[in-house]
Amino acid sequence: MNAKTNRKSNIELLRIFAVMGVIILHLNNSDLGGIPGKSDRFGLCQFVIVFMGVFSVTAVNVFVLITGYFQSKKKSADLWRPLRLILDVIIFLVIFFFAYQFATGFYPLETYVNNFVSVNWFILTYAGLYILSPYINKMWNPLKGREKAVLVTLVFLLYSLYPSIIDFFKIKGLTTYGLDGDQRGYNIVNFVLMYLLGCAIRDAEENRDCVKKEISRIFHISGSSLKKSAIPLLLIVNTGIILAIIYLGAYLSGKHPYASIVFHYTNPFTVFESVLLLLIFKNLNIPDSKAVNYVARSAFYVYIIHLHFIRIFRISDFVTDDALQMLCFMICSTLLIYLVCFVCYVVYDQTFGRLLNIISKNWKKHRYIEVE
Repeated sequence: MNAKTNRKSNIELLRIFAVMGVIILHLNNSDLGGIPGKSDRFGLCQFVIVFMGVFSVTAVNVFVLITGYFQSKKKSADLWRPLRLILDVIIFLVIFFFAYQFATGFYPLETYVNNFVSVNWFILTYAGLYILSPYINKMWNPLKGREKAVLVTLVFLLYSLYPSIIDFFKIKGLTTYGLDGDQRGYNIVNFVLMYLLGCAIRDAEENRDCVKKEISRIFHISGSSLKKSAIPLLLIVNTGIILAIIYLGAYLSGKHPYASIVFHYTNPFTVFESVLLLLIFKNLNIPDSKAVNYVARSAFYVYIIHLHFIRIFRISDFVTDDALQMLCFMICSTLLIYLVCFVCYVVYDQTFGRLLNIISKNWKKHRYIEVE
């Protein structure tokens, strides 16, 4: 059984920003927040939406990267963790269903299920990945450095680069995922890819000198030139490439910029953006903060319930044509929704959370999946 992982505030801060990215992503969803269709597709306001979306679309990938980074050396999985997440989802679904019934007088169960149950796909997929994580680690850790590099490269080529090329040409049935393609990354295969990348980042950190030497040998560059300052530069370059692809594609196809395949979780540039964001936050030198860590604990709960408030606030009714106002509106809306969700989490943590903690303390047997 492994000891509890110590929280690092720099990574916890990334969790907070990642879940804010989920909120922004759903504000920008034409079926949820309804914002994209409210502005000219090549206007400055639309650029604000697209620019924020480029970073927000990395949110799910970042969560899984963080899991791979911290979980990679562990030989066990605590079954209570995925079960607790699923119970949290069920409890909140019941609470909000009765809240809608009280507020509207009658809210059809079928409509409620269609609107809110499917958005929790991440929880179940993440739970499945976590349960399998000790076996993934068992496969990963005995490999030599070069073998790990080959494995990550092959998984990236087969389940990120190649499917994205097939998606671009819209050829059905030719991806390595199956008949229905990569499903934009809403699946366990993409999660395994991101998990392995998280494992690789952890290994690279623990074997920094060897990694620098190998990269220097492959690319014929000086080891001293491999500095942390290069990562933000790579992020800027990658973001510029993403924006160029989005707007060139929109211009040539006549479609909305948000229709770009770059907004798929599996897209190579999106995957790379996610990795760069993790590296930037990992290199932040900030003191550990109990406040930051506590707020970050609410991240999954904000994910679970934020959509209710996007729908209640009718965000799309307040969209303007002024780019600066639009930016301020997006930021303020995101912060407000996060704050409301955080308050809900605090109340939940002191009520249902305490009851669930009692179950956790009394569950002793058959709780861990352990791999030697």
